[in-house]
Amino acid sequence: RRWAELLLEIKHNDLEARIDLRLSKRTQTALAEASIDVALDITRSELEKKFSSKIDALPIAVMGLGKLGGGAIDYESDLDLVLAYGDASVGRIPHGTTPAEFYSRAAEIFVTTLSSVTRDGSIYRVDLRLRPYGKNGTSVISAAAFSTYVRDTASTWEWLAYVKIRGVAGDIKVGQALEADLRRIIHARAAAADRTKLAEETRRVRLLLEKEKARGHRTKDVDIKYGPGGMLDIYFAMRFLQLRDNVPDDSEDRSTERTIEVLYDRGSLASTDHESLLAGYRFLSILDHGLRLTIGRTTHLPAGNLKALETVAKMMRLRSPSDLIEQLTIHRLNIRAVFETVVGE
Repeated sequence: RRWAELLLEIKHNDLEARIDLRLSKRTQTALAEASIDVALDITRSELEKKFSSKIDALPIAVMGLGKLGGGAIDYESDLDLVLAYGDASVGRIPHGTTPAEFYSRAAEIFVTTLSSVTRDGSIYRVDLRLRPYGKNGTSVISAAAFSTYVRDTASTWEWLAYVKIRGVAGDIKVGQALEADLRRIIHARAAAADRTKLAEETRRVRLLLEKEKARGHRTKDVDIKYGPGGMLDIYFAMRFLQLRDNVPDDSEDRSTERTIEVLYDRGSLASTDHESLLAGYRFLSILDHGLRLTIGRTTHLPAGNLKALETVAKMMRLRSPSDLIEQLTIHRLNIRAVFETVVGE
């Protein structure tokens, strides 16, 4: 209930234009991190009951990916997480239980706490699918095993995901150390990789996602995330350049806008490409935010919902829905052109 009150307060300030988009996302990210901390505390309490043993601190580091990793949580965002523990934490689990049993139960309680639908609603959708070995991997992995996996096994698409990883809650010392280790390994592997193959694989994975999302979707609605010139074009181009040119995230500001600026400053992006990417990201980001506030989470611009289009166009200070669609088309063409310049047609 308290979470819902806080989110409603953020949304009210948002709709009243008391906060801008950047502050809205920063505040929602802070709320998500606080929610994870509370869920961990509830998990610790439940584990004490189950194992009849005092647990002073839950020895789990929560690593954030995607929007959480970049500090850009927005309304109805998923929480993409990987759960890890340090080698020293094994000695802190209750006597008489195995690490596998303890961490498996901890992960189950933690995810249930954050994502279960109750009569008071639910909080977040939690996604652990990006963990090492995916659905075949353990729900919680040791930090050492995670580093070994990224060094020896992780594929290019996983580099592209893990390049944004961030320790967000829990055993923060373990999380921050793991984050630094993974970043070092990923950038080292990328530096040793063949640039042409790195670009080819980045393009292949991006276009595969585009094709999969388009399959079976027959409406004329524009997909502003997965479609050509959508958000994923920006994300994949940006992360590819980070890997190719060894440009780690700015630890003080991991936002997409900041990363695009850093890539330009480092010479990874030409001036015109930088301008197109930045302008396109700002437009899509505001549009996505407006859709979330107006009709809820969706990646599609609802071409048949004129009322929603009028509301979003007004929020974006555009003249009309047709003006919105026209500008969206221009930005999508420019974004796809930059994507093809960066990773090849």
